[in-house]
Amino acid sequence: MMIRHSRWIQRGFSLHEAMISLAVLSSGLLALAQFQSQIHENSGQTKAQSTAVNLAQQKLEALRDQAGTDYAGIAEGRDTPPMQAGDNTRFNRHWTITHHDSPSYKAVSVTTDWQSIDGETQSVRIASLLAPRAPSRCQLGTE
Repeated sequence: MMIRHSRWIQRGFSLHEAMISLAVLSSGLLALAQFQSQIHENSGQTKAQSTAVNLAQQKLEALRDQAGTDYAGIAEGRDTPPMQAGDNTRFNRHWTITHHDSPSYKAVSVTTDWQSIDGETQSVRIASLLAPRAPSRCQLGTE
């Protein structure tokens, strides 16, 4: 039995195969680029939210410090913290104080807000309770 050899021995890829491979590769790279842009946008939003939480926490800590020296002077207010290096978002803070008697304490709520990339107002809020600090009575050297 004689085996016939075809005259057309295929070597390499045909134009059709190359075009299909190019189309599949292009669509995959396009999907990857879109995914990367979403990751970048989400990263910016996460950074802004973390910065807002930190700014609110800083203000709450400042009010806690003030409670130790000037409890009666703690009052509501608002400010615009200075932008840090690398920030491209402007933040605004405002805090509310609600005084309670018996026992005496103040409920504090600090809100930080900013504009997101798509123009929506975003905000974070933290709350805590502050009580007046009684001066410590310490006697050294007594038995």
